[in-house]
Amino acid sequence: MKVLLQRVKGAQVEVESKILGRIQKGLLLYVGIAPGDTPAQADWLAAKVATLRVFQDPKGKLNLDAAQVDGAVLAVPNFTVMGDARRGRRPSFTGAASPGQARGVFDYFVNRLAQSGLRVQTGCFGAHMHILSVADGPVNVIIDSPPPPGEAPAIQPPADNGQAPAPGPTQRARSTGAEPLAQPPGAAGDSTPGGESQTS
Repeated sequence: MKVLLQRVKGAQVEVESKILGRIQKGLLLYVGIAPGDTPAQADWLAAKVATLRVFQDPKGKLNLDAAQVDGAVLAVPNFTVMGDARRGRRPSFTGAASPGQARGVFDYFVNRLAQSGLRVQTGCFGAHMHILSVADGPVNVIIDSPPPPGEAPAIQPPADNGQAPAPGPTQRARSTGAEPLAQPPGAAGDSTPGGESQTS
């Protein structure tokens, strides 16, 4: 799973001129789902989003999460987040899950976000959506969940000093596995600086 997260002052999603979801201060999420993604990836990602500190405290530091500023979430299913444009001029979307699989994982992800106490609005599968938003900052973060079990982790080049390299973020996440919603991997030490649907 992958999320493109944007801190916003307000956002809404429309289908055929009808507003399906609207938030004020909070997070706009474009959510992409890969083949093989399971509730374990959704658990990890929901926990990370719910506790990510991307809002400013009174000193101007990014030390507060969405709940601490009474923020809400607008989650939009978006298969194009999984696009690969490294070759050619047309993005490849083979890395996106089928609509049938993606819908179940997305719904589970949204439910887990709501269980964290956040107010959550959503977009619509299978519809051409119009997303209106007012970026705040801007603050934009791309978050990848750990890969599904059995998928090989990324290979790192050898360290110049002859010592084994430290594990990267993906490898650390794989070693810890999915954490409870209130404590995602890396949440305690985070210091992150301050519309199409999921169809094939």
